[in-house]
Amino acid sequence: WWSAPAVGRDGVVYALGAGGLHARAPDGRVLWSRGDLGSASSPPPVISAEGTILAAVAGVGLFALRADGTSRWERRDPALVARHASLALDDVGVAYLGGDDGLLRAVRPDGSVAWGVDVQGLGPTVLAGDGTVYANDGNVRAYTAAGAALWKVQMHLGGTSSPAIGRDGTLYASGVSLFALSP
Repeated sequence: WWSAPAVGRDGVVYALGAGGLHARAPDGRVLWSRGDLGSASSPPPVISAEGTILAAVAGVGLFALRADGTSRWERRDPALVARHASLALDDVGVAYLGGDDGLLRAVRPDGSVAWGVDVQGLGPTVLAGDGTVYANDGNVRAYTAAGAALWKVQMHLGGTSSPAIGRDGTLYASGVSLFALSP
């Protein structure tokens, strides 16, 4: 199983799989692989504005890598990244982790944990341009960048897929049905 890929500005494709985190050139050549970074239940990697690749590995921790695959920093903490985690990154490099353990966490660009909040069964997350963190745990929830609850809409979606945000700010969430919430 492979995560969804992340594509850098230079066209390099990064994806997590059972064999680790892999970087491939646009022509398909393997540039590097990190066998210590991989899990079938890990979220896709994300890339910061300055090119740092963040990989969240379920049950292992959060890793920040340079474009050549070397470590910028590592936060090895099995409790930091839950199974079926999601990873989002804001404009200043703060990473937001949500997973099936019911916690939402924020990790600063240096790898230190800024905060963690029990959000009662948080599902996959997505980050809006204004810093709002949205989650789908069968209902749709919104949190500030500091982890404070903003609102919850009981939707009984019957699934926990990651929400998506349209260009106009409309929030889309799905489970057994597809819903659109206006900003």
